[in-house]
Amino acid sequence: RRWVGRPAGAVLRDEFLLGTGGAALLNGAPVGTGDATPLRHMDVLSRVVHFHEPPVLVPAGPLVVRRVEVPGGHGTVYVLDKPASVPVHPAGPYLSNSLTVMAEAQMGMEPGTLVPCHRIDR
Repeated sequence: RRWVGRPAGAVLRDEFLLGTGGAALLNGAPVGTGDATPLRHMDVLSRVVHFHEPPVLVPAGPLVVRRVEVPGGHGTVYVLDKPASVPVHPAGPYLSNSLTVMAEAQMGMEPGTLVPCHRIDR
């Protein structure tokens, strides 16, 4: 409740550290850092954040993926050769630049299809 009664623009500048070029919404309507509209209880103040994932180094060409059928008709296992700089699954700042997401895209699979089960690099 510390924001109640404060101007929306002041909260954006002081609490969200939003400069003049940032995008923000007050109850779904655009609002700027110069807006003097006082905030009320239960107002929703949000901002749009744009970021780029850190790059990862992958060898030229496609990822090395081997499809192995489990004996007895118990399914399929995919064996992937993981480059050193690539995280295994989406975490932290890596959402698209992770091994499972890149392999699913390369093989035309739905996101979340591959589930890592064992790592032998550690």
